[in-house]
Amino acid sequence: YIPDFLVEYKDEHKEIHETKGLPLLFWLSTKLKREAAEKYFEKLGWRYKMITKGREAFYNKV
Repeated sequence: YIPDFLVEYKDEHKEIHETKGLPLLFWLSTKLKREAAEKYFEKLGWRYKMITKGREAFYNKV
């Protein structure tokens, strides 16, 4: 699994941005990848966002 984007801010915090088309958000494989990614990046202190065309999607882990 390789996420789409690593965003690094000047204040040194980091976010992972994963882009998916809206229909893919409801696939089981997408759900499982999202859950695993949230746990992994949370341990690193990074924020994980799943984004769909034109807006942030339903899943946004703070």
